[in-house]
Amino acid sequence: MALEMVFNELSLQMAADIRTARSWMEAFIQAVNAATSHGVSRVIRTKNDILNITLAVDYPLLRWLNDQEVDIEMRRYIMVLTTKVPFWEDLPDLHDNVLAHEFIFDGRKAEGLGVAYLLESLAVSLPSEESWNSALLILNAKRISEDDQLEEKTIEVIHASCPSHVDEHIQWISEHLYSGVQDGPDLWNRRAELFPSLAFCEAVGERIQSLSPTMLNPVVRCMSDLEAYCRGWSAGRFDSTQLARKATRESQATLNQYGTERNFLCPGGERRIFSWHVRLTPHSWRVYFDPEPRTRTMIIGYVGPHLPTARHP
Repeated sequence: MALEMVFNELSLQMAADIRTARSWMEAFIQAVNAATSHGVSRVIRTKNDILNITLAVDYPLLRWLNDQEVDIEMRRYIMVLTTKVPFWEDLPDLHDNVLAHEFIFDGRKAEGLGVAYLLESLAVSLPSEESWNSALLILNAKRISEDDQLEEKTIEVIHASCPSHVDEHIQWISEHLYSGVQDGPDLWNRRAELFPSLAFCEAVGERIQSLSPTMLNPVVRCMSDLEAYCRGWSAGRFDSTQLARKATRESQATLNQYGTERNFLCPGGERRIFSWHVRLTPHSWRVYFDPEPRTRTMIIGYVGPHLPTARHP
């Protein structure tokens, strides 16, 4: 899945006058153009039809598109973008996950910024207030966990409202695009090239090849993190604290009761029970892996929805 942009609806504020509205649109276009010049997809996901927005009193976007005082190339650029603006609600597996979270920025509900976080996308804003003059936005995220506990954490959203913000994200963009993975089958066919330190159980292949566009990036990023750990693994046992994402082991109660659901056929014909796993969003997916200290590699045993546990059968 290409690296997309997600529009921050909180930046949709009324400008004091038409001149200011024109200035905001110019900065926004420059930011989007800078992002696409570095390989970000020319797609901006929104919650609602962007053509219905109003930039200032008696100055809707449709009027801006016909404003002869605005550079014609900028107007054409936006017209191209608005002909294929997808809604984030068009992704059903994402929609449910958004509803399961509460994302708050500066005391305000921030769905668009939350979607950008879940999709690992670039959030883009009109420069309508000083809050958006930042390459990173800090949100408070809340959700009810599988253990029926309230989880609350602070998260960072990659953001841009001007070209200089995009410049700060060039490495981040490159890391997302380095593989050029197009879809599930492409990822599976190139697994040895992209992740030479990872071996995959045969059952993982079917799941990866049928990945939805929503889950493709999260899976690629997870495998990249596991691969990065292996490349830096010089000696000793697996140390989960050095992994770029949180990894946990199953409880003994879960292994006693549901160990068979975690028993996978490994390359070479050996079967083993997998306990180490990491969480993926936007779905409550899991990736189960087994570290191999002798070779400093990992075997991927499972990629898919949350498996049953003693607490949640």
